[in-house]
Amino acid sequence: MAVEKRITIYTIAERLGISSTTVYRALNNKPRISEETKDAVFRVAEELGFKSNILAKGLARKPLRFAVIIMTGFSEFQNYILRGIKQTEKELYDFNVKVDYYIYEDEVFTEKAKRFRKSAFKKISEGGYNGVLSSTGEGDDFKPLAEKQIPVALIINEIDNSSRKFCIQHDSYTAGRMAGELLFWKLGKNAKVAVASGMKGFSVHETKVRGFQEQTKKTPLDIREVCYNRDSHEAAYRQTKEMIKKQPSIKGIYINSFNYSGVIEAVTDLGLAGKISIITSDISGKIKEYLAEGTVAATIFQNQYQQGQLGLRYLYRYVAENVVPEDMMAIKPEAVFISNINFYE
Repeated sequence: MAVEKRITIYTIAERLGISSTTVYRALNNKPRISEETKDAVFRVAEELGFKSNILAKGLARKPLRFAVIIMTGFSEFQNYILRGIKQTEKELYDFNVKVDYYIYEDEVFTEKAKRFRKSAFKKISEGGYNGVLSSTGEGDDFKPLAEKQIPVALIINEIDNSSRKFCIQHDSYTAGRMAGELLFWKLGKNAKVAVASGMKGFSVHETKVRGFQEQTKKTPLDIREVCYNRDSHEAAYRQTKEMIKKQPSIKGIYINSFNYSGVIEAVTDLGLAGKISIITSDISGKIKEYLAEGTVAATIFQNQYQQGQLGLRYLYRYVAENVVPEDMMAIKPEAVFISNINFYE
């Protein structure tokens, strides 16, 4: 059954091309808002039939409390996500919203990480939260949340049996296809290539592999090996060296997770930097350097910032305004080269 779309401050903000915080401040006669902006906000609010008492209700209720749990294993990757979430938290400050963070910054496939995750989910399930935004977990972790009817939203990765309300991730299938096409145009028909992937069974990584494999049927490449390194720098370094020694005719590698450093170090130590074409994922402090020197041909940007930003925004709207978002929202991947990386810094 279709859900009737409610008119909210986000609707007004989208119409005017301004932030939801600006709309809120204008409607509530807060300082530092120009009369011109106030007039525009009130005009559009009236046109759309917006009921401003929704804001009063929001301020009158008890604070909404959200929990955010993030585990990625890469602090730089993680910080992009958190910046997006905290931007939305700032936008929601005047709406009586509180956010607690459960953050783990170390390798995620260890017993220590597992203990942290179990402890964090237990605290969250007992913490009286109105909603949870998560990038991690296993099916059993989410059962106590479902029993207490605490809505869950996922970002970065889909998780089976999570009972989540919606998921936001980048279009990993298209990202894999883009990498396949880029390597084809760089190397030519039937060139021998390999994939360095993260975690086997992780939906976002597996979908990138599938997209890459399917694209290479249309723009033919010879995939010699798919290596899963569990997002471990050491494993990626070792596997890459072993793979190249076994497959010395490899001309290209697609790295489909943020774990690029081990692969690139192995290629460099073998004296093959710039000779093997590498497509990476995301943007880091080192990627511009690698692009400039030719070690990396291109990278596929998945915009973790936007995933975090939209994740909390839509979770708030689901809880506070009963706005049901799309089941799966995909952020479009973008190819980044040395020629356009300045747009992404």
